[in-house]
Amino acid sequence: MARKDYHGRIGEVYFDSVEQKNKFFGLAAARGCTFSRYAINILEEAVGHEQPAIPATDYGHLEDENRELRRRIAELSREIETINAELQRQRYAAFNEDAGINIQFDPDLLAILQVGPIHSHALLTALKINPSDTTRMRALAQQLEILESTRFIAKSKNGWRWLK
Repeated sequence: MARKDYHGRIGEVYFDSVEQKNKFFGLAAARGCTFSRYAINILEEAVGHEQPAIPATDYGHLEDENRELRRRIAELSREIETINAELQRQRYAAFNEDAGINIQFDPDLLAILQVGPIHSHALLTALKINPSDTTRMRALAQQLEILESTRFIAKSKNGWRWLK
């Protein structure tokens, strides 16, 4: 409890951690004063400048900028999805045509198969193929068929697994 002559002038400070408290008390001691005097000096100095870091009128500008940036992020995300869909379509296009022997396999498919056994449903999820997309499903089936017929992969009870 504080002395009677301090009543009415007491304020409490809650620190985020004991380490933070020790840091500020150490800074005050290094200046040769109590923490109370140190804190008052810092507060007086801050109030003396009386210029907030961000004026209240700038918040509207920041909100507008934030809204514009969120709109741009959404727009770019849609663009990325479109580009990824086109990339997948082109990767699988070779398997939907009679392209002959010079066929490029989907590098994602090969990487997934080489990691370890994977069931067909998990494979579709990993490749982000919608089962209702018949074009991509047919192309995937052809790739798996070619890889299986050339003995690079085999289907087992644990799913597709890499052999070589």
